[in-house]
Formats: sequence, structure tokens, C-alpha cells
Amino acid sequence: MLAGLKPALTEEVGRVLGRVTLHADDDPTALRFTYSGPLSRLLRLRTAVAAYLLVSVPGRRPSTLLGDSTLFDQVELVRGLHPPGSFGSFRLSAPGKQSAALRRLREELSRRTGLADDPDDGELLLRIRRSPGTMDGWDLLTRLSPRPLSTRRWRVHHLPGALNATIAAAMVDMSRPRRADRVLNLMCGSGTLLVERFARGRPALAVGCDLDPAALAGARRNLESAGLAGAVALARMDATALGVADGRVDVLLADLPYATPHGLPPGQPRAVPGGAAGSRPRGGTRSGHAAGDPRAAPVPALPARRAPLVVGAAGRAGLPEGPSPDDLPAPTQLIIGSARGLTSTSKPRWDQRSSTRPP
Repeated sequence: MLAGLKPALTEEVGRVLGRVTLHADDDPTALRFTYSGPLSRLLRLRTAVAAYLLVSVPGRRPSTLLGDSTLFDQVELVRGLHPPGSFGSFRLSAPGKQSAALRRLREELSRRTGLADDPDDGELLLRIRRSPGTMDGWDLLTRLSPRPLSTRRWRVHHLPGALNATIAAAMVDMSRPRRADRVLNLMCGSGTLLVERFARGRPALAVGCDLDPAALAGARRNLESAGLAGAVALARMDATALGVADGRVDVLLADLPYATPHGLPPGQPRAVPGGAAGSRPRGGTRSGHAAGDPRAAPVPALPARRAPLVVGAAGRAGLPEGPSPDDLPAPTQLIIGSARGLTSTSKPRWDQRSSTRPP
């Protein structure tokens, strides 16, 4: 998983898989747990980059695996999760992978499975590493899918700087999706947030807007590929001058547009979004955004009379100069993303049940 998504993935694992036993792990990019249900459910995870089956085998050298059936059993178990022909090749990641023992292991894998050994782009990914805290055991990790879970099949249009789908999925989760939601995706780009919102259930209304006709055309293609043709209204609109009446939407999703390296000249200084403070949500509006590039272009503040957007920015080394999340007027929620992950700093959440919903 991407750094910062551990809380989101932990919540999703509990929601999708049910009862699991979590294991302590200081790695911010991994979530270890024991699960006894169908492995196919793990393929439904949307905030995970990849899911692996992990088994530990005793032994001082990787050559031990040649006389053990565990690795080969794992391979067949994973292949059984997918239709025949889903895997055409494998790749093995292990220390000393050029050693004679691991060369023999790769040859045996190819012989038993009929898969080609492709060290660069093999679809069946196998990892061998020494078991933590011991010199007398090895961990075998087999990826459960031919491609990372973060690779979305519906993405037929690739927009430079598009939001990572796992971050989009986490942002959608943070909006607490409900069937009655009326969703507006500002600066929708190629539609990643819109598709991920529908993956959590169909909202009452979904609208995406962008100033770039090419982005809107790409979003339409991706939505059609995801089986959502006609499900989303796409409009060419400026996020600072929306043609949307007050109270018509109650969920805002936005990924601040990246300006570098897709347009700004080198050396463009880090910009502070204009008016970077959230307006107080009215009618229970829930809002969030992700910003990924520390050199992002300035973003004008939305007029107070429009549906409010919480605005901010995040860089690879932390927050740029700007207002502290503690300065945001309550109740607001600030969702900050980067190319490597997502963090969330929030004031008390708006209680939708006690708010007055617009008609």
C-alpha cells in the first residue's frame, strides 16, 4: 500500500473481509493479518496496491525450497483464483537470485507450472525473503493477482498526473458514502474519483466538471469502460464559478490539479493556494481533496456563496507554507494526498444526522 493509507486499508480489510487478526508491523507500506476466509475476497480490496499470500518455511538457505512443496502449492492456489490463461509468466524476487540454487528453483518452477521465466514483467510475482528476527527461516510471498490491485482495468485513458486509484478509493471512504449522496467531483480529470465512488455504491447524483475538454473526453471513456456510461453528468465548468445552485450537492470530491511536470517551467516555486481555508459546510456538505505536487499551481478560493471546498496543499517533505489544519473552521475535513500516500487531518466531522439537508 502507499504510505499514509494504512488506516484506510485497515478499515477496508475489516469491512470487506470481516474478522481478521492484525499483526504488529512498523512498516508503513504493509498491513499483515491472518485471515481464514476465501482468498478471492482479497481481490476486492481497493486501497491496497497488492495482496500477497505469506507462508514461512524453515531452513538456512533458499535451496531448502527445492525440496519443499510449499512454494509450488502456493503457486497453484493463486492460479486457481483466476480463469485459465491469466498467468503466462512468472518472476522471482529473492536475495542471491543469480545463485545456482535459485537458478535451479526458477527452472523447476517453469517446468512444473509451464510458465515462462520473465524477470522483468512476469505476471506471477514470487518473493522470497528471510523471515524477520531469525536466521533459520524464509518467508514466501505470492502475489494474488497477475497485476497489482491498484491497476484498474477500466482505465483506458491515461491522463498525465492522474490521481492514484488507491488514494482515490481512500478519499471516497473518508466521505462516508451513502446512497442518498449527491456528489460533485471538481476538476475531475480522467474520472478516477468518480469511478471509485461508484465502486462503493451508486449515489443519487454524480457530476464531474473540468475546464479541459480533453480531460472530460478521457473521463467519459473511462466511465464507459467501467460500465458507467450515462451514470455521471460531465460538464465543462470552472471550479471557481460553478453553474450549480446552492444546496444541490452535499459531497465534494477534488484532487487539486498538478501543474508540474505537466506545464510549469522548471524551478517554479512552491505555491500557496489562494484563500486556502475551508468554508463552513452548509447543509451537511462533506468535502475533501488530495494534492500531490509540492509545486502545484495556485488554486483560487471558491466564493463563499458556492458549495464549499476545503483547500490545501501537500509536498513530498510535508505541508508547504499555508494555514494550519487547526485554523480551519469547524466542522471541516482536510484530506491531503501525495504521490506516495495519503494523510488525513480533521476537525470534528459534520454530523449529517443533525444537519438540515437541502430539498
